[in-house]
Amino acid sequence: MKRTIAILLALICLLSSMYMIALAADEPIIDAIEDQIGLEENKPKAYGIVYRRNSGVRTMYNPSTTVSFKGKGWAKVTKDKPIAVNHNFVCWKDKDGNLVYAGQEIYVDTIIYLDPVFSKKKDKDI
Repeated sequence: MKRTIAILLALICLLSSMYMIALAADEPIIDAIEDQIGLEENKPKAYGIVYRRNSGVRTMYNPSTTVSFKGKGWAKVTKDKPIAVNHNFVCWKDKDGNLVYAGQEIYVDTIIYLDPVFSKKKDKDI
């Protein structure tokens, strides 16, 4: 029990000293912590695919984000599809306008944001 308390107090002291360093340097806290532990500034901290809702269509369900901290590599786009009222899901679209289909493998070298592409349903069923 004493060891656990000592470790917690040491962590609190470490974090508070990093906070004070950040305040003294007048830079964001995250940047100061990254400097202290030696993270490269331009290197992504995580790699993965974020499935967004920015399609102009109101969605009721959206797939979960896939994230890896291991590094760059190939990742499979989820087969899980977003659900929207009166719309059918077609595929995903990246920031460059490339269409990405469910189950397709894409190279991930940072965080990739994919927006859903929907088509309007012709019938009135949900």
